[in-house]
Order: sequence, then structure tokens, then C-alpha cells
Amino acid sequence: MKHVLAGDSITITNPLLYNSTRQLDLNNIYNIAFGLPNFMRMQEAFYYNITSGEKYVLLENVDYFVHKSGVVDFSQYSVVHDLYNNISDVRDSTVYFTYYASEFKDQLNLSNADGFFINFTMPEVYYEHTSISKLTINFYDTNGQTYSKVLFDIDLRKYFLDNVKSQYEHYIFGLGRMMAIPIYVDINELDFSNPHNTFDIGLLESISFTIEDSQQWPGSFIQNFANYSVINLPYQRVGILDLKLYNLISDSIDADENGYVNSSIVFKAPGYYNLYGQTEFKIKRLDIKFTDLKVFAYNEEIMEDTEFMVEYSDRIELNFRWNNSLSSVLMNDIYQLPLTLNNASSNKTDVFGFSMANWIGKTDEDSLSGYLTKYYYSQFKVPDGLGIYNITFGSLGTPIFNISFIDSPSYLVNVTQESLLAAEPIYLPEDEYE
Repeated sequence: MKHVLAGDSITITNPLLYNSTRQLDLNNIYNIAFGLPNFMRMQEAFYYNITSGEKYVLLENVDYFVHKSGVVDFSQYSVVHDLYNNISDVRDSTVYFTYYASEFKDQLNLSNADGFFINFTMPEVYYEHTSISKLTINFYDTNGQTYSKVLFDIDLRKYFLDNVKSQYEHYIFGLGRMMAIPIYVDINELDFSNPHNTFDIGLLESISFTIEDSQQWPGSFIQNFANYSVINLPYQRVGILDLKLYNLISDSIDADENGYVNSSIVFKAPGYYNLYGQTEFKIKRLDIKFTDLKVFAYNEEIMEDTEFMVEYSDRIELNFRWNNSLSSVLMNDIYQLPLTLNNASSNKTDVFGFSMANWIGKTDEDSLSGYLTKYYYSQFKVPDGLGIYNITFGSLGTPIFNISFIDSPSYLVNVTQESLLAAEPIYLPEDEYE
């Protein structure tokens, strides 16, 4: 919470890991099991020489191995056996293990998670816009990488419409009337926010929320009473009501002869010896038809059956809609829709590349297609290789959607060598050219 006149943004940080240290008493190495509580990821194991005070580091997966449960094993060739035999050389007879631990280790080890559900709360005031101009959700990992999802005022307005607002309104003691905004963050979407790295939930260190105020507070500051009025400057109030992982109902996209996808759900009871129940059911996939396709390169439209020159490693862009409508696909907030760049000369079975269908819900004055808003955007890197390619577009689909382009045309793309600017030459080491 902060006063509306305070200029800084609000940042809420949720740490998921903490630093922890466990001490291994070498006297007990052969008679007591050793483990690291709430273990997530190793930092280092080391000991000090009692004479020199020098620090010596043990090698992970050579001198010791840490299981996901946190149990530590020592190989027969581990240096700890030598330390035990020369225990007088080790300060305090102790080997130290420093590591990242988490109270949420069970959740962070869920390799089948498909995304995050966040229940975000904000003021329910609305007048032509909300009280927030921008919400940035950053996911930080232990490798120093950041993955982000950004929402703007325009993304939040749909929850304030008169016909749905009552579904999200609620009262919070101490904060007053608020809105509970459901936000879904697809892990695939996080990958696209940092394309040179892969998001790994097991490496997640913290999640932060940065909230920027709208330039003008919605509505009026004036409060009217019987015989007078006063200026009542408000406070920006935000919070996180819930944060959890979600998993899609199935991971399979293979349909049987009747068009059904098989799904299996397992319910486990960790407190009862991991007893579980399992059931299987079938999913009838919905047909999703993309229409109004337009393809661009270098801000020019690529026309069907007309050869177009594109330089190696450059990209082509797509604008399209769903079923000739101005609506997004059902559950678009939860699941990103995958697309493929296909070889039109091989019955579309060869795939040159992958991308995602990104919903453009706000006004895009730079749109190449003339679709200013309410359309899908995607981009592909051209095929890796020089020559002429006959390309088209499709999708592998999802467990619940069978996705295709209606009458998807083919395009002739001539991939040529990249041009180099004379002002920016490339110098090769002597041993890399003849």
C-alpha cells in the first residue's frame, strides 16, 4: 500500500529459497545417515585444514551425491574416507554443506507443472481505466536469469466490465472494496520471454510483482457530504491472495480413431504410504480454425505462390484471427496455442520451426495487416538452410484443441546469405579460414 502522490512503484517480492548449512561430523560418517532438510540445490561442500586454515572444496557427483530427497551418499572413492582416517587434520572434524533450501520443495519439484495461477488483488475503482498502468511479474532463478510476464491496464479492464465485475469484487478487512484478478502464467510463455534460456521451475529462486500507477487516478478525489465537500486522496492497494501451480488435464495430443485424447489422473496420499487412486477418461478435442492469415517479411506482405527473398536467420511474421471473429480462443489466458512452420512439399509433415499464437487485445497502431486490435500475432525464423522453400503453417494442437489454418496457402521463400554492412565487418581468427 502507498499514497497515490508517492511516485515510486510498488514491488512485492516472494522469496522461495533460503540459504542453509548442515555440518557433517566425520566421527559419525559410518554410523549415522546424513541429509539436507528441504534440499533444492547444492552450493558447495568444504572443510578447513586445522594447520593452515585453508579451505578445501569437495566435488559434487565425485566425492558426494545428493538425492532429490536431500539424502547424501558418499562413493567409495570419496575424499571423506581419507578425511576420516586423518581426522586430526580437519578443523572441528567437520565438513560443511551449504545449499539452497525451500519450504516449497514439493511444489518446486513438480516437473509436470504447466504454469502458475496468481490471484491478484487491486482497487475496484474504475473510470475509463484502472488504477494500474502496468503489472510486471518477474521469475528469478538461481542462474541469474529472469523470466517475465507483463500486463497493462488494457489487459485488466475486462474484469471491470459491468456484466462481469461482480464476479471479481470482494471486501478485504483493512483494504476495503477490492478486485480479485485471476492471472495465468504459462511456462511456455515464460520461455519466450527469455529465448536464449529455458525456464526450469526447480531453479526458481523468487517471484516479484512490480506495480506502476496509472498517470491519473480513475474517478474523482472529491467526496461530497451534506453541506460541504473534501479532497480525499486515495492509496494504491495491491496484494497477492493466492499463488499456486496448475497442470493441464492431459499432456497427450495423440487422438484415437474416434478423435479422442486419452488422459490419466492419479491422486496420491503422501501421508498414507503414497497410496493412490487412478482413473482414465477420454477428451473430445475442439476444432480451432484460424482464418484471415496474412504473412509479412521486412514490413512487406508475402503473397501466395510468389517467390520472396529472405536473408538467412531473419524472421517472418503472421497476423490472423480465429474463425473470422474478434474473439480470442477459449481459455486463451491459461494455455498458449502452438504453431508450426511446415514444408508444404511433403504433405506438411516436415516441420521447420515452432512458435506461439499471441493474442493482441490492445490497439496496435504498427500492425502490418490493418488489424488494429483483437487478432493473433506470431513469428517464425526462416528455415535453416539456403535455397527455395515451399512453406505453409499449421499446428500440432493441444490436448483439448485440434488447431488448423483454414485453406492455409503455401508461400515460396528464397533464403539467401546474410548481407554484411561495410561499416561493421566481421573478423575471423587466422585458424578459422583458409
